[in-house]
Amino acid sequence: MLSESALEELYREAGPYALSKTAYLVGRRDIAEEIVQDVFFKLWKKQLTFPTVKQAYAWIYTACHNAGIDHLRSRRRSALAAVAEAAPLKDPACVADRVANQEILARLVADLSEREARIVAYRYIDGLGLDAIAEMMGLSEKTVRRALQSIPERHSDLRRLTHAS
Repeated sequence: MLSESALEELYREAGPYALSKTAYLVGRRDIAEEIVQDVFFKLWKKQLTFPTVKQAYAWIYTACHNAGIDHLRSRRRSALAAVAEAAPLKDPACVADRVANQEILARLVADLSEREARIVAYRYIDGLGLDAIAEMMGLSEKTVRRALQSIPERHSDLRRLTHAS
């Protein structure tokens, strides 16, 4: 059983990282905060336990990531408006890159399968390597590589995505 103090500690440790990644994915901090809170509420309500802290972090990260993808799919809102509402960035080139990436990602996730959308976001938004994606999703690196190679044939926009910094 997950104690309240254990949940609070997990939130203190994993919460800021999950919030940062989720906010970058969805483009709005307020929505990201709701997603992260919902994920931790589900963790507490279901009384999930994990053999290691690393597995708990992976579950939280994956749940936030999936909820962010779901949000992008359901909203298909303007990426420019999302960036304007996000915390201001000092480098205009960085803002332009974020706007372009979010517009491309919003188009892609609407057309890709759930698995493909997760792979694309992990690779091009989170900047994860093939090995990390494979581990997060329980796939082989070869499967991840094949998925990434097949998507550009159908979506030329994928080539324009840049890695998260």
